[in-house]
Amino acid sequence: LLCVAMSGLLNEQPLKQTLLSIPECFVYSIPKLTSSGGHRAESWGLDKPALTGHLKVMSVSASSSLTSYGSLSVEIYSTKPKEGVPGATDDVLFAAAPIDLRANPDRSMEAYVAAVIDSSRYFALRCEDAKSGRHVYVGVGFRERSNATDFKSTLQDYVGGIRREKEAEKMRSEAAAAAAVGDGGGSVLDVAPVQDLSLKEGEKISINIGGRAAGGGKPKKEKKKAAAGGGGGFLLKPPPPSADIRIPLPAPGNNTTATPQNTPAKEDGGADEEDWGDFEEA
Repeated sequence: LLCVAMSGLLNEQPLKQTLLSIPECFVYSIPKLTSSGGHRAESWGLDKPALTGHLKVMSVSASSSLTSYGSLSVEIYSTKPKEGVPGATDDVLFAAAPIDLRANPDRSMEAYVAAVIDSSRYFALRCEDAKSGRHVYVGVGFRERSNATDFKSTLQDYVGGIRREKEAEKMRSEAAAAAAVGDGGGSVLDVAPVQDLSLKEGEKISINIGGRAAGGGKPKKEKKKAAAGGGGGFLLKPPPPSADIRIPLPAPGNNTTATPQNTPAKEDGGADEEDWGDFEEA
């Protein structure tokens, strides 16, 4: 019973997670916006901030789902000495700016956090009192430009997460509607019927790859070339025998070098034809 009671108590409390912590920020009391051009930081008295504190961006969710985007809370804290502990300090919440794009889909991030038109390090923050519901705009600035970049990136990640979650919900709704149509007697496949691409009885497929027919033979050009005489030497008659060149041996005791003499070729039908006989039989 104790576990059940603790579980119910935890479920009632919103889950908060720190997304960004900036150790130094400057807070300004800013005038009301009188034109549609936007806020200008030069009119805030930047050399005289109302407070120097630190800023946190918190993720607030009513469920423990890690994939569900709840709301954000931009919180500004001041510090005060801790009682009874010399040198220690406590954080005191100065102001909080809740941001909930889910509950207010008609609003944009600029309605909660607006960048000034004359600097990239200063913003107008819409802070709200949780008890009374009253809101007021305060100016927030950072000494380092990298802190301002991290602040903007954290807010943009939240906006992107909400957009992706809405797209996923839309896809789930469309899928559920399509399934309901299928359960109601109709079929989603009736809208776009699947074509029957199977072969009927007696049908064949001819494939021509690189000029080759389906039978796997040679291309027509190669066949014509082979028929013209290329690719088979054994189909032709052997050429006639050429004239024999014989060098006679020198006579005994004669040191003179013998000169080659050409002898006339023998007529067809001599001993040379016997040499070609095996070639023709082959």
